[in-house]
Amino acid sequence: MDELTELDRLRLLERVKDPDTIAFLESLPLRDAWRCLEIGAGAGSVAYWLATRCLEGHVVAADIDTRHLDPRRVSNLDVQEVDINSHHFAPSSFELVHTRAVLCHVPAREEVIARAFEWLTPGGWLVVEDVYTLPVGSSPYPA
Repeated sequence: MDELTELDRLRLLERVKDPDTIAFLESLPLRDAWRCLEIGAGAGSVAYWLATRCLEGHVVAADIDTRHLDPRRVSNLDVQEVDINSHHFAPSSFELVHTRAVLCHVPAREEVIARAFEWLTPGGWLVVEDVYTLPVGSSPYPA
């Protein structure tokens, strides 16, 4: 069997998670002029969706590896190569900050979340989707 590439992994994550992510984001009171930050944009599916949903706004697709993101795909998309562990955006820059499957890889996740709250405008939304695992022995149903 061929080894999966990083892009394959990102596309698989999109196929599995995007339906729930998009459904949740659609439940928010999104406005055309919102400024959005996608932390860990990966291959860009959520960032592209936000950019087409908030056409009068601006979307920042931030990732430590931006090679799978196309900044020309949507005119209001800004691709930024950043390390979320140390990067700072200006306070009150975004109405929405979204991250998925990123914070589980960040040792100082509480600090990143605290900074993300600072980046939100008053009344803004911080949406965090991440992995949560429990030890096998914690299950009441033995394997």
